[in-house]
Amino acid sequence: MHDKIWVGTLGFPTDALQDNKKSEIQEKLEAEYDALTVYVNDTDFDGHYAHYCKTMLWPVFHYQIPDHPKSKAYEDHSYRYYVNVNQAFVDTVVKSYKRGDKIWIHDYHLLLVPAMIRKKLPDAQIGFFLHTAFPSSEVFRCLSTRKSLLEGML
Repeated sequence: MHDKIWVGTLGFPTDALQDNKKSEIQEKLEAEYDALTVYVNDTDFDGHYAHYCKTMLWPVFHYQIPDHPKSKAYEDHSYRYYVNVNQAFVDTVVKSYKRGDKIWIHDYHLLLVPAMIRKKLPDAQIGFFLHTAFPSSEVFRCLSTRKSLLEGML
């Protein structure tokens, strides 16, 4: 593949980094690796990955339903962080989009991104790849956010 651009977070909390350090990292990644950096606040980063993705989505996509009577999984309100991080990816992609670009989105961490991009770029070519088997409807229906997740992928 030629002329590709990767878009992603650094994979760790970044609130402690000073703005000039963030800019330096962002510039280096873009210049040397054709990568755009998505910075999100630490609360969104943690709520998205450690909470919503790892305690809700990952188990459901691996046929593990949190059904322990004392489980607080379904009281987890981290979905808003999931939405915030997905939106941060969308903002970065839309800002750098050029007509004719193909947008390829990977995995359950970004299920909402395709629909969010479609709203802003109705003619964009968007692909999505899920790196795990999609769970059965009996399992997926246990997610309270199932409708928005499905619409996000579609």
